[in-house]
Amino acid sequence: QFLKSVRNRNFSKITSRIFQNHPLIETELKMSALEIIPSLRYKDCKKAIEWLCDTWGFKKDMVIDGKGENEVAHAQLSLGKVMIMVGSKRDDSAWSKTQIIPGEIEGKVTQSPYVVVDDADWFYNKAKEAGAKIIRDVQDEDYGGRGFECADIGGHIWCFGTYNPRESHEENASKKRKVEENGDAESSEAKTEEKKEE
Repeated sequence: QFLKSVRNRNFSKITSRIFQNHPLIETELKMSALEIIPSLRYKDCKKAIEWLCDTWGFKKDMVIDGKGENEVAHAQLSLGKVMIMVGSKRDDSAWSKTQIIPGEIEGKVTQSPYVVVDDADWFYNKAKEAGAKIIRDVQDEDYGGRGFECADIGGHIWCFGTYNPRESHEENASKKRKVEENGDAESSEAKTEEKKEE
């Protein structure tokens, strides 16, 4: 719990100074990422932005027009507490030349955002209403939760589900700690009994 509070981005600079003489905490700070934000490219980015906002309720936090007609240099869209970055497909830099869109590789993708939601059926129905290509119908998962996959207007595949891997990880970590604590306690009791027998 302490390290979680130390990682908080609002206090990272302050804690870095305070704990600079504590190597373990300093290493933990340096190794911690603040956030991972998916970045997607679209052939018609302006149309894709409107589709994402109308279909699933994304909000336009920032939209910067590019040099070309209907080109989007950079946009930031938020959905509740999460964010994605989108932009038009282009090849005007070394980095942008490495990017490819699904339409150029027969609808295939190299990444697919997984969005944790409270109601997967709502997002599924909105996707169907908007004409999204359903890859897998909404269903209960063997590992818990409920989810589905679909392709958006630009061909990018999205995964929506109620299963939260972060909560699952924390729950498993908590169980592991309890097992270890119980194991330590049992070991301590065994040693106490051995001393009594001696």
